[in-house]
Amino acid sequence: MGEMEIVIGQINVKLGLVNKNLETAKEVFEMVYTLENNTNHSLVVLPELFTTGYEFNVIKETASEIPGGKVYEQISKMVQEYGLWFYGSIPEKDGKKLYNTGILLNSKGELVAKYRKIHLFGPLGEKNVFDHGTTLSVAETPVGKMGLAICFDLRFPEQFGQMLKEDPVGFIISAEWPLSRIDHWKTLLRARAIENQVFVIGVNRVGTDISTEYGGNSAVYGPTGETIVQLGQDVNIIRGKINTKKIKETKMLFDIRKEKINFYDTIKFER
Repeated sequence: MGEMEIVIGQINVKLGLVNKNLETAKEVFEMVYTLENNTNHSLVVLPELFTTGYEFNVIKETASEIPGGKVYEQISKMVQEYGLWFYGSIPEKDGKKLYNTGILLNSKGELVAKYRKIHLFGPLGEKNVFDHGTTLSVAETPVGKMGLAICFDLRFPEQFGQMLKEDPVGFIISAEWPLSRIDHWKTLLRARAIENQVFVIGVNRVGTDISTEYGGNSAVYGPTGETIVQLGQDVNIIRGKINTKKIKETKMLFDIRKEKINFYDTIKFER
């Protein structure tokens, strides 16, 4: 356990403009690198589908093998150049299938883990384009294990409860969450932190595409639900530190995590 800086890149994703969005991502990395003096201990998180937004024609055209595809390799090279950890989601191509896939890269630009979004959001048409993932992902970072998730997953506490069995120190959620339901976003992020006694990092985009205005309000919450970082509805880059000693202190009072893992698996319905 230890301390790690989290960098939230709350950006305006330009619909379908892959090169422009990659330039914006590079600007975020450049700013962090300049301020941080390249410690290799910062984690930069960007929103869901930060290269394309929900432009399905462009998603189909630019979906990338992970690893190996063009867009993926551009991101990997950028991460390596600036020596910072990274998480965000991009379209993935695997044979004839497409996935909305979160990628966690280390400071050398190497793929640590990927997560294919399990819960696809019907009203945005995701189910017509993407296949849903079938595997949870909890990966090692310099500060401990982190569970990976994407946007609509946040509404399904069972997914986070399952990841808890791997004893993570936190969850990272990359999202394109609409302004019209932004109160749900804020409430659910904090709930996932409190109910699992972990850090929760939620990064949402801002701006408007053809039909949707997005709500920002990216945040980092601690294991008692305390606010470590909270943004509003504007483009912003903000940094905050998490210290996993806080988890130990919280569990000393009462350990919800242990109760969940050891107790609920034994409960049966009465028939």
